[in-house]
Formats: sequence, structure tokens, C-alpha cells
Amino acid sequence: MREEDIAFKQLEDAFQKEILNNAIAKGIFGWELLYTKMNFIDRFIAKKVTKIEKDTSNILVNNINQFAEEINRHIINF
Repeated sequence: MREEDIAFKQLEDAFQKEILNNAIAKGIFGWELLYTKMNFIDRFIAKKVTKIEKDTSNILVNNINQFAEEINRHIINF
């Protein structure tokens, strides 16, 4: 299963079906780990859980832009 598919499954699990069905827009925007901004405990736990050792960014800019466009279309047509 792709990372984005997993994220959509998590989104579906996090919200009631009625809320998702009535949402104007839905989106997955990615993730980011910034160890440089974490305290020692958070950094330690994140490294153990993720196996990622340095600051990492996976922001999905295209998804953010599509989400904003969908919101703008809804507002303009409202």
C-alpha cells in the first residue's frame, strides 16, 4: 500500500463517514520531522519509532494547492 493510501485510510478512520461525505475538500498534505526543533525526549522517541535520523520533509505541495483550489471553487460558487 502506498504512503498516500495509508494516509487516506487514517483520515477515513479519524472522522465519521457523515463528516467526510459532507466535507468541501479533503486532502493529505504530507509530513515533516524537525529534530532541530524537538526536545531530547521527543527526538529520542521519534528516532526510535521512525528509524529516521535527521530532519526530513515530505510536504506534498501539489496536494495543498489542489486543496486550496477546491476551497476557492466552492467559495466562488457559493
